[in-house]
Amino acid sequence: MDRRKSLKSIVLGSVAGGLAIHGCRPSTEGTELTEAPKITYPGRVPQELEHIEELSEEEFLNPHEVETLTILCDLILPATQEYKGASDADVVGFIEFMAKDVETLQPDIRGGLMWLDHKSNTEYGTEFKAATEEQQKTILDGIAYYDPEVPGNE
Repeated sequence: MDRRKSLKSIVLGSVAGGLAIHGCRPSTEGTELTEAPKITYPGRVPQELEHIEELSEEEFLNPHEVETLTILCDLILPATQEYKGASDADVVGFIEFMAKDVETLQPDIRGGLMWLDHKSNTEYGTEFKAATEEQQKTILDGIAYYDPEVPGNE
């Protein structure tokens, strides 16, 4: 494209843009402002309610896994003076619900909890939930700050 065509495109584009903005300006004359209609959500459809009820009756996590997962979630998202923690938000209940709803998550969740116990038993001679908070955080730091150069990190 030569310079003359470029300048012509720039000028025409600027003029057209100004006209479009000026021509699209809404007029408020003769219109009354009314309150916007409220949109309400009627809730879940009957099929969803049935599915949720069926999932609620099932049990995926055993008591040991619930305790371990509760400690894990509270370490990841602890309560502070300003904010509530994972237990207050029933994160474990949500994780269990999701695991029951999406069955492909179950092996990873259960396997991860078993791995935590195995790692804790290997390093500290106790289950993850019975280890001290410092020991638990040390295990979690190894996951959060993974270094493939360290032997044994496979």
